[in-house]
Amino acid sequence: MRLSYQNCIYMSALDNRHKIKGVNLTFYTIGVGSEFKSLAYWDQFEFDYIMFEPNYIKRTLATPRGRQILITLLSMGRQLKMQVIADGITTRDDVIFLCSYGCNAISGAYYSNPICKKDYLEYISDKRVVEDEQIEFAFINNFISKDEKYSGEVIGDGILFAPGISENWGSILFPGGFFLENVLKFPGSILSESWTVCFWINPTNITSWTSAFYAKYQSHYATFSPYVEGGCCIFRISDGTVHGWHDMLARAFQPDNSWHFICMTYDEHSGISRAYIDGINAGILTDLPSLPSCQNIYFGGDSFQPSYEGYLSGVIFFNQPKSDEEITELYEQFKREPGFAG
Repeated sequence: MRLSYQNCIYMSALDNRHKIKGVNLTFYTIGVGSEFKSLAYWDQFEFDYIMFEPNYIKRTLATPRGRQILITLLSMGRQLKMQVIADGITTRDDVIFLCSYGCNAISGAYYSNPICKKDYLEYISDKRVVEDEQIEFAFINNFISKDEKYSGEVIGDGILFAPGISENWGSILFPGGFFLENVLKFPGSILSESWTVCFWINPTNITSWTSAFYAKYQSHYATFSPYVEGGCCIFRISDGTVHGWHDMLARAFQPDNSWHFICMTYDEHSGISRAYIDGINAGILTDLPSLPSCQNIYFGGDSFQPSYEGYLSGVIFFNQPKSDEEITELYEQFKREPGFAG
């Protein structure tokens, strides 16, 4: 339904934060950019979404100054806890640019021109978003997922169970070792085409370039190392070529008996990945290669470096890339659990 307030608010029965006579509502401000005065309403209403007008997007994307304005508006939307939608997008470069700075949804000719209902149903028949799936490993005296669909395989004989990040989660203590020694292996089928993986780590020793998480594809891989030379941690996606490394660097993790929450996302459709540390977006990778079916997933090491020494807890896989807000909320949920040790 639409309200007549300057024709700039859209309401949808999708959200439980706003209720009128028992109906759950979501509030949008649409056409942002068509009338600059619409910014004046941002502090008067608790908008859930803002949608940029197509001509405004086209005009501002065309100049360096305009792009900087969009970056500022996207940042403002995130800080105000609003989802941001860009309409009228026609090129992949613009999709990458907007997603890189926090745009939550994009529509336009890049995906499809307007089509009738019949053609739309046919168009989306093989493009439907899969149902959200969550696979958790609590590591409470076993390596089996909570839904009992997947189980880990221990390679080596030094892995131990230990208390985890909270009373709801146990942990694994990795003692380190040679290449792919004392690691935990999972089937690659856990990772879908697009994914998010989250876990808590507590290193007990520093080994440069060791992988706490390693996803092996046929010639590609994705890895997270808590420490590399120079004092950084690294999230890397490789396409298997000599120089085909896509790296995101952040502060390293020291063996100081503290837990840290790590999340990584990969979006097959946009070619974008993000990494998060303790609920905060730590970096982004763009123009990534397509990752074919994952062969194996390893926690605790890889084929190239000595194995990880430390604790691992709270492992969760999702079958789609999660947003900044969803990652932050997941981090806060852990913090609210009984016996939280972070």
